[in-house]
Amino acid sequence: MTEGGLDLRGVLPIGTVLCGYKIDAVLGRGGYGVVYRALHEEVRCPVAIKEYLPAELSVREAGTAHPRGEACREHYEDGERRFLEEARKIAGLKDNPGVVRCTDFFRANGTAYMVMEYVDGLPLSELLKQREAAGRPLQESDLRMLAIPLLETLSRLHSTGLLHQEIKPSNILVRRADGRPVLIDFGAAKQVTERHSKSAAPFTEGYTAFEQTGEGDLGPWTDVYALGAVMWRIVAGGKPPWKPPNPKRAELRATAVLEGKADPLPSAAGLGPGRFSRAVLTAVDHCLAVSADRRPKDFDELRAALEETGGSERPADHPAGELNADGWSVP
Repeated sequence: MTEGGLDLRGVLPIGTVLCGYKIDAVLGRGGYGVVYRALHEEVRCPVAIKEYLPAELSVREAGTAHPRGEACREHYEDGERRFLEEARKIAGLKDNPGVVRCTDFFRANGTAYMVMEYVDGLPLSELLKQREAAGRPLQESDLRMLAIPLLETLSRLHSTGLLHQEIKPSNILVRRADGRPVLIDFGAAKQVTERHSKSAAPFTEGYTAFEQTGEGDLGPWTDVYALGAVMWRIVAGGKPPWKPPNPKRAELRATAVLEGKADPLPSAAGLGPGRFSRAVLTAVDHCLAVSADRRPKDFDELRAALEETGGSERPADHPAGELNADGWSVP
């Protein structure tokens, strides 16, 4: 059964009540879980509820989720533990406006749930598509309005020991109210599925650093790479006919570098001259270094590069009406 393009098989029925939250819609479903919209029955405020339900590891029968078999049990339970641990950390970030707030988390129906604020916003992936389809790709001012707040958010996340691990356009919501970017869908629990099944890669091609493939330690530099890939996508999307080249897998780039061949990923410096300042393009390419030790380690340094005016090198911004004194108006 499908609705609005979503496969609804195995999801909880509309009207289901979870710890006082009544489900009224399915917002999304992926390989690792389901996201519902729900209404708190007492407070009457809308929330988003994320359910841990990895397709590779679990099934739902008679409303209850459980591992697909004993061979999956250890991985399933480890993923659930990581899911709740992540929820606990996110719940402690109440003063960080750049992360969707977690207001509650609990176990039920054989699995785990994370209750989050309902953000009225548009995924950056959709905003990019809309602007590029209209021939009005995002400009440098747009890139900075997104990237600088995300840098501030990541700096605060990393100071608490929490990594996002899956920054990509679809995991960045742009609030309709003020245009601020909000990070959603952290990737910690998804690592468990990767260890269980090599066919279910938990990371997105083009936004995954080489060390996430199992070839190095994860750290703030890992999120730096993904943020660089998001900025690269903004730059690349401005090339007529508004269809950017596909981001390249980190393994392909690493292999090319080791073999002394040309990097298969077109550089931002080569894609954006005349539309973006040299300082911004250099910063993007710096973030996308295959080797983690060649990426920026200091968020202040990276922010300074993004804020640099570049003097006469900086192109004029043409926000196409989306930007105003208070931010931008999101469709």
